[in-house]
This record gives sequence, structure tokens and C-alpha cells, in this order.
Amino acid sequence: MSDVAAAGQVVLLERQARDRGWWDQMRACYWPDSTVALSWYTGDGPGFVDASRAMAAAGNASVHRHVPPEELAPFRAPYALLGWLLAGRGYPVGADLLGDDQPDRTAAFYADTLRWLSG
Repeated sequence: MSDVAAAGQVVLLERQARDRGWWDQMRACYWPDSTVALSWYTGDGPGFVDASRAMAAAGNASVHRHVPPEELAPFRAPYALLGWLLAGRGYPVGADLLGDDQPDRTAAFYADTLRWLSG
């Protein structure tokens, strides 16, 4: 197995362990002095495991999915994961939705909406 594939397997194990509450397995994925920087946590790896455990105990469960990039390619970037998930369940996501990848169209929509709201 290549180093890249091995690293990918560690990431998959860590995500699966976090989602399933396998805290010992999750902890084994981090060096004691590793660094984790996320939107809600910054600190070392073992601390991230502890914070994840506390988050789960408070009822905030996580679900992570690994999707090969080629499976996301048919979908627009702002809707790639949602499009992949819903399409896999038989619910296609429209290609005409507003999104950051269409700034002119999105800006026009908000301008029209604000104009309508102001009467």
C-alpha cells in the first residue's frame, strides 16, 4: 500500500471511529503532540478526541462520508455533497439553484428581493 493510501485509511478510520463513538480507536489515529485546527476546536489530537466525546455526550452526533472526487464531479461545487447524497437516494438536485459559483445571478436575486421588500 502506498503512503497516500495508508494515510487515507487512517483518515477513514478516524472519521468512522468518531462517528461511532470508538474513542480508543480514534485516539490511536493521533500522535500525542499532533495539532488539530477546525471551526470549533484548536488544540492537540488527544484533546480533539476528548472534545469530540464531550460533543457526542451532549447529543451532537457527527456523520462523515468519504466520497471519491470523481463521484462529485457531475455536481456544482456549492451542492456537490448534497447533490451526491440526494441523487444516490433518487432525488436529483436542480442545476439552477443559486450559489457562490454564480455570483452575478445570486447578487441579482438578492437585489430583486431587497427591492421587493423595501416596497
